[in-house]
Amino acid sequence: MSFEIFMQSFQNGQPASFDRSLIKEAFGPGAGIDEDEVSEIAYPKGDRAEVYGAEEPTISAGLMFSHAGGDRFFEGLWRLANLTQSLIYWPDVGPQCAVTSADTIQHIPADMLESIGPAQVVSD
Repeated sequence: MSFEIFMQSFQNGQPASFDRSLIKEAFGPGAGIDEDEVSEIAYPKGDRAEVYGAEEPTISAGLMFSHAGGDRFFEGLWRLANLTQSLIYWPDVGPQCAVTSADTIQHIPADMLESIGPAQVVSD
């Protein structure tokens, strides 16, 4: 069974794009990321994730991470969300979304936050 984690960048209530190269920057050189297509993050000690939505040089529809785990993966996910001012969200009960800065919340569509709950600000 897999747990999916989604990430989407917004600007003024609308989806925003970001460059795929920011994925490699956020996860670092040890993540085994291919320059031409990002389909997996895999660190030597087992931290990993399958990546969906990063086939094109510009990410416009957000990303999904599946079969994800490990401290290094989650540190990279936080860095990527911070670089792109993105919302991270997941299917669950209770708080279902997080941002790295309170400033990001104003850009997320209000109806989205109504459906998944208030965004929690996480500092790391």
